[in-house]
Amino acid sequence: MEIQPFLTLGSEVIEVLTSYWLRRQKRPDEPLADFLAAHLPDPLDRRRLNRRLESLTEIVAAGLAADPGDDQLDVDSRSQVVDAVRSTLYHASLLPSDLEESEYQQGRVLALIHRRTDLNLFLDEREQAAHDLLLARTVAVLLTAAALIPPSSPYVVAELLRDEDEIGNALRARLGELPSGGVDSYRLAVVTDLDQAEIVGFTLPAALRRFSLSRTYSRPRVAVRGEDMPVEWALADFPRLFLTGPAGSGKSALLQWLAVDSARKALDGLLESYNGLLPIYLPGSRLGELPTEEPRSAVDFILQYARPSLRHSMAPEALDRRCLDGGAILLLDGLDEFGHKQLPRIRHWVTQLAERYPKCRFVVATRPGAIDPAFFTDLGFTTANLNPLDDRGMSDLVSRWFAAVGPAVPERSDRRTPVQLSQEVVRLVRSSPQLRELSSSPLMCTLICGVYLDRGSEPLQGSEIYAAFVEMMIERRDVERGLGRDRLPRSLASIFLEELAGFMLRNGRTELPIDVVLEHLENTRSTLTMDAPQAEKVLNSLLVESGVLVEPERGRVRFLHLTFLEYLAAQHFLHDGDLNMLIARAHEPLWRATLVMAVTQARHREGDRLVAALAERIATDTLRSATLASVLEECVRGARRLNPGVRDQVKSVRTLLAQRNDKNGSPWQLWLNTSEGAVSDSLAAWLLAEPSLRREGGLAFAEGNPKVVGQAIPSGMAICLFLLVSSPIATGDLVAAIVSWRDTRPDAGLLELALVVPESALTVRISPSV
Repeated sequence: MEIQPFLTLGSEVIEVLTSYWLRRQKRPDEPLADFLAAHLPDPLDRRRLNRRLESLTEIVAAGLAADPGDDQLDVDSRSQVVDAVRSTLYHASLLPSDLEESEYQQGRVLALIHRRTDLNLFLDEREQAAHDLLLARTVAVLLTAAALIPPSSPYVVAELLRDEDEIGNALRARLGELPSGGVDSYRLAVVTDLDQAEIVGFTLPAALRRFSLSRTYSRPRVAVRGEDMPVEWALADFPRLFLTGPAGSGKSALLQWLAVDSARKALDGLLESYNGLLPIYLPGSRLGELPTEEPRSAVDFILQYARPSLRHSMAPEALDRRCLDGGAILLLDGLDEFGHKQLPRIRHWVTQLAERYPKCRFVVATRPGAIDPAFFTDLGFTTANLNPLDDRGMSDLVSRWFAAVGPAVPERSDRRTPVQLSQEVVRLVRSSPQLRELSSSPLMCTLICGVYLDRGSEPLQGSEIYAAFVEMMIERRDVERGLGRDRLPRSLASIFLEELAGFMLRNGRTELPIDVVLEHLENTRSTLTMDAPQAEKVLNSLLVESGVLVEPERGRVRFLHLTFLEYLAAQHFLHDGDLNMLIARAHEPLWRATLVMAVTQARHREGDRLVAALAERIATDTLRSATLASVLEECVRGARRLNPGVRDQVKSVRTLLAQRNDKNGSPWQLWLNTSEGAVSDSLAAWLLAEPSLRREGGLAFAEGNPKVVGQAIPSGMAICLFLLVSSPIATGDLVAAIVSWRDTRPDAGLLELALVVPESALTVRISPSV
């Protein structure tokens, strides 16, 4: 169809968009002409902006005209339909707040328009059907274009005035990805509603949580029957896939990406056959809702919990036939997002779906422990476990994230390009053992990006990052996911989590039976002076809503990440005041990490007390002094402030340790071919923080030069670090940690190292990186 009839409709869309984009600068009652006159006093700039808006109008009109609709309508009828849609949109009087309050969901915006407009459009039945399809596409185009420039940006006018081709091409490309009409009106709703990345990151604008998931998605790897493979292989080889992974591992993102790209018919390679399937996405947040009337059949169950646009696009009989013929893929997401009381009902309907539609493809996602995998095995499902991100996956995710987010918030990027920002974060992650460990989770990796863009690198150092993570998991994650539940207040959640972490640490446990957890939560509840839910509801909130706790298997509970336990336990002991316990058990791996976090979070006097007490213990505990020495080094490096007297005490202990080691044997020697102290300091800090070495708690550095006099210096070496090794450390782990450090250095091609283990006469040379 010619574009001319769509220009007036495109102009109506642009008028809504202009009000939306300028909402933070323009008063609702302020005419656009007056606003532009005030902000663009130069008439030339105003003419340029008008030309930009005219150009965008033409692109929107072309995007609307690209959908042929009912090709049986004559030209006059089509023009009447287009004019009717323009009239409907005009009388709906959409405000910027309407888009936000509808959460940018196409179905909700359409419902709002229908409520506000009751016009006699004088259309026959066929024309009315064409009107409804074009209105749905118009709303999809509106929402797609709205995401082009976040309304929170203070540079909206500048963005609209910049290079026309940049914005125009971006909008043209996004609109070109929208499916056409007919049964594809459902596909259109899937793309519009689900192509939104889950982004977490403190004070980043809400608009940033709406950018395209498909543009940021990094395809993961999975483990199937002990074999590691790309997820595409698993999806292609196994028609029924049971996908498991901890909170934040990317399960929901995988299912939404699969739904969006199959709806767009954009999948390629091994997954190209998915483009012919109808993606039916059933989120756990809906599956957990009890219906007023139980579905009577499998197709009724689908229509009840799928997106409303599916009911509007297909009759139950047509959907049932399509599923019987294997023309759909059923994506059941988050079966762990509701209480165990609902599981029998969900198992019943999963069984009904699998038995009714044996030719359909299924992907079911849940955290481990929510449903017994044997249940899915009996239904013919193959279990696939999402692998943690490796270095390549981390780098890819960071690059995609900044490519999508960076241009949307130029005020945060400080004139750096997305490529520069992503390179900075990748270097930061690679240079920090803690961040490398945490970034193996896509959720944590995304949060690292958000924190860096929002607040720079400082919060990503020391223990502050753990506070940020816990806050995000407790308060923000399910709000962003749209799970509308009554949430446990953060103040209460923190109390329950800190007490549980302290209890687990005192008892040397990283995992507990669920009945023990419930008993402890109830004991904590009995000490509160404020109202709190029953223990079962508290646990459900911490398991399902926040994800801070997880079930690795049915009936057992642990923290999502071990660092969460350590951080919250440190908070518990600081609040409880039982600092002596931290010192008494500092030689144990879990307690070691907790003590270090307590020192980094402690107030000045508390930090001094902890470091001084640890130094005193080292002086008297000759049996464990070497192990405790490494803990002391970490504490000193992590402390924000230390009194001069405490610093002197630490120095005395270091001297004492060197004297003891001189009597007991030679330390391990780590030689470098450079004499620069900054390089050796960097290596020492890296090894002290390396999780594979820190957990064992047996590495520290001695001062001085004990028992090296008379020994041959390895060829080409210039400076030596002396390692005090107590509890067993695998030489391979130490060498791997050294290589990881070396590979992060800009001078990696020049650095050569040698590790000398005197008692075994072993020397390991580490050549420069090629």
